[in-house]
Amino acid sequence: MKITPVLSAVASLVFLAGCQTASQGPLEVESKGISALEMNEIFSGARDRVYPALVHVQPIRETYVGGRMRLSTATGSGVIIDPAGHVITNYHVSGKAEESICTLSDKKKIRAKLIGGDPLTDIAVIRLDKDQLEREGVTLAWSTLGDSSKLEVGHWVLAMGSPLGFSRTMSQGTVSHTERVFPGADLRLGGGQRTGFFNTWIQTTAAINPGNSGGPLVDLEGRVVGINARTSLFANNLGFAIPIDVVKEVVDQILKHGKVTRSTIGLECQPLGDLAEMYGTDMGVVVSGVVAGSPADQAGVRAGDLITSYAGIPLRARTREEFPAACKDMADVAVGQVVDVVALRGGNEIRFQIETREMGKLLGDEKEIQDWGLTVQGLTEEMARERRLRSNEGVLVTGVVVGGRAHASTPKLLGGDVIRVVDGKAVSKIKELVERLAELEKEKKEMFLVKVMRGSVWKLIVVEPKFGDEGTEDQEGGG
Repeated sequence: MKITPVLSAVASLVFLAGCQTASQGPLEVESKGISALEMNEIFSGARDRVYPALVHVQPIRETYVGGRMRLSTATGSGVIIDPAGHVITNYHVSGKAEESICTLSDKKKIRAKLIGGDPLTDIAVIRLDKDQLEREGVTLAWSTLGDSSKLEVGHWVLAMGSPLGFSRTMSQGTVSHTERVFPGADLRLGGGQRTGFFNTWIQTTAAINPGNSGGPLVDLEGRVVGINARTSLFANNLGFAIPIDVVKEVVDQILKHGKVTRSTIGLECQPLGDLAEMYGTDMGVVVSGVVAGSPADQAGVRAGDLITSYAGIPLRARTREEFPAACKDMADVAVGQVVDVVALRGGNEIRFQIETREMGKLLGDEKEIQDWGLTVQGLTEEMARERRLRSNEGVLVTGVVVGGRAHASTPKLLGGDVIRVVDGKAVSKIKELVERLAELEKEKKEMFLVKVMRGSVWKLIVVEPKFGDEGTEDQEGGG
């Protein structure tokens, strides 16, 4: 049965049922071309094609609170995509978990390892343990990935997963928008990781709740057309999924290379919007900022330039909905390629040739320095820009244990401080900080100075560590 007639018939049924009044008596669905039994069979058929591949995911991940690292678990969802046992889920579910516990449709619990993740699209791939599958005698089922470009507003979809921890749950609804863009450019995952640069979202009335994240959004032919990712806490019937066409590209790179590689020349851009009249064109993206020292900065690109072509690709982002595709076109260019950039400035066309570089991580890795009662995070260029720092040199403090060595300081070392100098030696990375603190511990130095950036102000902190003492009360850092 083709999808369009099925969707049309089901939609007509629901509309007519909604219009039926009590005085008119029961609706005779068979006279409308499809019976209630047939309608049930359509939904059941789609369910049965995906349910055996549905996975309840419990990631075991590191969390950093109050100066300590702890292992914690959460609840999410996933879907098996091939006979090798690869599972698609969200980055915010398993992207930071080296191991996850997956409950399959037969209720067997199988361990899974992280293959790779992409926070910028909120996608991760984990793989079920092959040896355990063989020991348990598990025969895997896997799902079929569809084509999200064929979705239309009004098409029926099924959202599957583990909302609020209730595994093997299915809700139904319709596609209410096919290219939703969230307001602003500050969409974030847990931990402050920015996301949503390179895709729009499928909006659906199918119920998506916490725990559904990573589960499949399925069409009535039983094909996965999206990966459930977000919900709204302030409204009913608003759920959001990542289009499967975006997911397939990301998963392909992760399976081949273990990560997704993108390029940049150091631009911050925005849609053309109402500035189209000023520039006299509907084409292009507006440069809203240029990263200092970046290839674009060195080539002479300026804020206010309108880029109309990038590596031979015409750019069009008049609306917010068109903007993610333009960003993706630029980021998909190979790292190290010299690109031709065409821009408008003051009504004149100007051209640049700029070599791309690899787009780095937006957030740095975190680490616990246990002997010192301290958790820290590496600074990326993006983090430095957000904090209005001149460079990403130094180490960000994320928490301090009350009573620990690092807490024995005047004024107190706080979460949010950026450590730059320890006892006269500059530290720019976590490794350097760990090595320097180990030296001071070996020397049993009773007092030393730490120079930090607190906001935009330099602070000089006196540390008087008490070697041998352990902090027992945890306190989350401020700042």
